[in-house]
Amino acid sequence: MKDRLFFIVNPKAYGGKGIIYWRLIKKILNKKGIRFDYSYTQARDSATKIVEEALNSGYSFIVSVGGDGTINEVVNGFFNERNELINSESLLGVIPIGSGKDFIKTIGIPSNTLLALNIILEGKDKLIDIGVSQFYSHTGKEVKRYFINITSVGVSGETVKRVNEMGKTLGANFTFLYASIVSIIKYKPKNMEIIVDKNKVFKGEIFLTAVANGKYFGSGMKIAPLAEVEDGLFDIILVPYRSKLEILKKLRLVYSGRHINLPDIVFLRGKEVEIKSKDKVLIDMDGEQPGIIPINIKILEKKLRIRVKGK
Repeated sequence: MKDRLFFIVNPKAYGGKGIIYWRLIKKILNKKGIRFDYSYTQARDSATKIVEEALNSGYSFIVSVGGDGTINEVVNGFFNERNELINSESLLGVIPIGSGKDFIKTIGIPSNTLLALNIILEGKDKLIDIGVSQFYSHTGKEVKRYFINITSVGVSGETVKRVNEMGKTLGANFTFLYASIVSIIKYKPKNMEIIVDKNKVFKGEIFLTAVANGKYFGSGMKIAPLAEVEDGLFDIILVPYRSKLEILKKLRLVYSGRHINLPDIVFLRGKEVEIKSKDKVLIDMDGEQPGIIPINIKILEKKLRIRVKGK
């Protein structure tokens, strides 16, 4: 199995176009004589189980074919309960077929399917950091989950919930922008306590707290413009509660990353973040809404190899 690629394919990605893109990819792989196997995702979190089984069966190169949510599920299949890789030789590849495509913007994987496939076949490998979090599901169950891009809480959690309820038939960029505006208008102030590396750094009303490994979320919002996926640190962005009109006026700055220079923004770096609140605060993790805080987030330094563009 070591010399075979294993593809995790989300056929429903990109409004059901995932299966069409996969047929094209499969045709090219067969034409090139590439040895591979694949499996379709069937339901939420099914990709995680498929990856676990593939790695335990001897596969090492796992390729995610889908959006940011699929990547997250795939990453969660790489690790055991001790935060160790199931297969020490494991390697992640990404062919983005989805709506937001936020994580690939940080590591330079093109959104074009054929160019991304070329990186899978001819790129180089890079060690990157991974985040691991513990929080609570909506039913009160304690959950452990890994993430590769960004975990945030507050208005972003409500935005992702709204996006998932709306669907993305109008396009990811418009849908996320619209959902962000509606969520800001309807957002009720949440009191949160933020602890970074065991030090309390903030207590009060917050719009958003983002704990970033990558730079982008929300379909192109550059929330953490200085983040690096291999520096061993999270970039932490706090947006204290201000008037909703003021937040809406400055929302456009997030797309370029210029918001980071605003005087109200709190910017920190750290290896561990704890967020508490007596209010119900929703989590956004790699574009999904998996639960509520309190949440503890730790960085796993240079933990996962990923295939990126070669020189």
